[in-house]
Amino acid sequence: MHIVEGIAVQSTVRFMMEMQENGIKPYYRRFEELVACLNPKMVYLRPRDVANHSQEIGKLRGEEWRNKVSSYLAQTEYSTRHGLTGMGGMHQFWTDYAALCDGLLLETCIPTKTIAFVP
Repeated sequence: MHIVEGIAVQSTVRFMMEMQENGIKPYYRRFEELVACLNPKMVYLRPRDVANHSQEIGKLRGEEWRNKVSSYLAQTEYSTRHGLTGMGGMHQFWTDYAALCDGLLLETCIPTKTIAFVP
């Protein structure tokens, strides 16, 4: 068994979202095609309340991390277009990203088990 953590939707989909690149769905479809021969299964760990989860992670990682991440995200094309700034903007960014991932996985051909959790 091979476990490939986060590869399906984590960094590439998020970077494409940040830069407003078209082609997220075609990218994901191509990913599905490439891994189909491996007979993959997916486990999707999904917080029930993304904004609350983001806040909890921020508390655990500390103020320096929160400031660094919120500053970085505020400078992305996505956040600029949507007026996302500060901690609230960071939490909304993660909420929007989760919604994007939810949509991709609703349509996936890879058998997926979603585990919703409360932080």
